[in-house]
Amino acid sequence: MNSATDPMEPVTINIDKRPDRLNNVRTSRVLALAVDTVLIMVLMGVAFVVITVLGLITFGLGWLLYFIVWPAVALAYYFFTLGMTGSTPGMSMFAIELRDADGGRPHPVIGLAHPVFFWFSLGIVPLFLASVVVSLLDEKKRMLHDIVLRTVMVRR
Repeated sequence: MNSATDPMEPVTINIDKRPDRLNNVRTSRVLALAVDTVLIMVLMGVAFVVITVLGLITFGLGWLLYFIVWPAVALAYYFFTLGMTGSTPGMSMFAIELRDADGGRPHPVIGLAHPVFFWFSLGIVPLFLASVVVSLLDEKKRMLHDIVLRTVMVRR
């Protein structure tokens, strides 16, 4: 299979030589986050139904899973999409993907850590605002969690 069509094929790009790969990345990231949030909510709805039925079958014991449904579904979503292929379905819709500092596909652990660091920064308003300012000033349009994890979002 050719590397342009296989998402698991390790393809590296030189972002410094291809600045066009950074066009409209910020806007695409925001829109992709909105799409991914909707998809995660749909998956959570399915998980809630499954847990409800499981709770009825186990006389309420299965309902203890309600406490972990949000992080479990969201982390599984990001691990199996961003961690495995370098982009989530929302990112694919807007033709962006996550790359490591060398231009290659990130390790699956980085794909999982990326949204966790983002959520952490989102929960602390001054940190998130600093991250947005950094994104506006950084030549590669990276936010703080991108810089910490040595990643960059690029156009496909």
